[in-house]
Amino acid sequence: MATLLSNNSASPRPISGVWRHAAALLRPYWKTALLAILAVMVGSAVGLLPPLLVRGLIDDAVPAGRSIGSAMPLLPYVLGLALVPLVACLIGLAQDYLTNRIGLGVTSDLRNRLFRQVQKQSLRYFAATPVGEIASRVSDDVTEIRTAITGSVPSLCGSVVQLGGTLLILFCVSWPLALAACATLPLFLLPVHRAGRRQRQMAKEAQEQQGRLTALLADLLNVGGYMLMRLFNRGEEAARRFAEQDVEVRRRRLKLVLTGRWMMLFFTLLTALGPAAIYWYGGMMVINGRLSIGDVVAFVAYLTGLYGPVMQLANVSLSLQQSLGVFGRSVELLERTPEVQDRPGAAELRNVRGDIQFDHVTFAYDPDRPPALDGVSFRARPGQLTALVGPSGAGKTTAAYLLPRFYDPQKGEIRIDGMDVRDVTQRSLLDQVAMVTQDTYLFHDTIRANLLHARPEATQAELETACRTAHIHDVIRRLPDGYDTVVGERGVKLSGGQRQRLAIARAILKDPRILILDEATSALDSRSERSIQRALAPLMRGRTTLAIAHRLSTILSADLILVLDQGRLVESGTHKELLRRGGLYARLYREQFQGGRAVR
Repeated sequence: MATLLSNNSASPRPISGVWRHAAALLRPYWKTALLAILAVMVGSAVGLLPPLLVRGLIDDAVPAGRSIGSAMPLLPYVLGLALVPLVACLIGLAQDYLTNRIGLGVTSDLRNRLFRQVQKQSLRYFAATPVGEIASRVSDDVTEIRTAITGSVPSLCGSVVQLGGTLLILFCVSWPLALAACATLPLFLLPVHRAGRRQRQMAKEAQEQQGRLTALLADLLNVGGYMLMRLFNRGEEAARRFAEQDVEVRRRRLKLVLTGRWMMLFFTLLTALGPAAIYWYGGMMVINGRLSIGDVVAFVAYLTGLYGPVMQLANVSLSLQQSLGVFGRSVELLERTPEVQDRPGAAELRNVRGDIQFDHVTFAYDPDRPPALDGVSFRARPGQLTALVGPSGAGKTTAAYLLPRFYDPQKGEIRIDGMDVRDVTQRSLLDQVAMVTQDTYLFHDTIRANLLHARPEATQAELETACRTAHIHDVIRRLPDGYDTVVGERGVKLSGGQRQRLAIARAILKDPRILILDEATSALDSRSERSIQRALAPLMRGRTTLAIAHRLSTILSADLILVLDQGRLVESGTHKELLRRGGLYARLYREQFQGGRAVR
């Protein structure tokens, strides 16, 4: 158990692993990426032309025009200076299209991979992780990564091309001046590595804080959270909590933005001193006849173009480190091993009769606490209604969750028709099981859509038949939009009893071989409860039904009643047999029934 809990604990991911996942995401777009890189290279090369045209204009065209008394020699250079920005703009549009196509594709793929990975996790993950935190990883983190792909990566490629091209031209113009200029480059690059490591860690921390804010928002603004705040008049406190979290997000974001900005002061000083030194040194060479004025002007222009890419590389490096910190959170989730997964060669569960057997099953949610189930063994035969009863916290719902493998037991086996549920595929297992829980969940969608989750291909006639059986059809028919009525978040537009009837209709529509009823009629009045019990009788015939009940009136006719207490099976038998024994079941029965009337 300790291994299971520690297997997926958060730990810093090696940067090589992050790059490996990034490369895997980019691989399907390698052709588009090559075109984007080509566009960046061509655009950067075109951007190198204006200083050369200016030099030619000063040193060649103007003297040639003077000698012939005409401005014609100026024309090619002037046209070039006018056309280069237009060409650069067109290339920039192509670059933006290609990089955004890659960015949107990669982020869509990553978002879908994260969503599928989340779906593979056991119920333990969802019980321990706020839904807002999960949503933040699938949504907010991916948006941050897209910014890196569409912004930082093209800037990186463009800066490298500009830097290489500028250095080549500088050495062609004057290698002594080029060497002098290159001597300052390490001063730009040395501080970047240290700042980048801090940037990556701080970006991760800032995104984690953003996730906590999103989690708080989802917690406070769902229907249940809203009602709770209203009922206890805690709106101001909720607003204060949100403001405190928001201030923390702002603080971390501001700290992240300012990280490394101290370098800009140093860089600005270098970019001011560099041209001044070149003007002095180059001026001396002009005076000595070793360079022309055009060469010096072009050199200084390219020197500015040299410092620009270097500074941009420094900024891009910091931005990439920030994106890597955020992407590291996604990698943690992508590399998280699902606690419950199919074994290699898992078989399909077919032709199910529904013979369920728990064999010395032990399960604990936490290794430091007593187990929720401790060595529980029982058999539920096909066609039987098997009831699980006992005090709160006895382990009834835990047993129901283990059957469809929301969790796996640490010890013992659960078998269906003699097959260990861990040896069959989860998909085929879940195809055979339907569950109606005490806390009925409905999506913010139409009644029809909620029902079709059980069987997407079901016809309207089949929907109505299931709803008639669950005694909800007449209610639906009276609604303004009938089966196309939107039920609201968690079905808030329906009463508790109507939501449970709809959940029962959904289970009926699935037509499972194994039916689990976890307090399925708890929100119904006595009359509706009796009608639902009659409606469920033909559904349970020939199927294995596990019914969890606190209200013993719902399971008096069960074929087998299992009494759990503190995770152990303490009694089993029929209602009459258990009453005669005078044990825990008899005590629970006496507490609920007085004078033949059920105590509600």
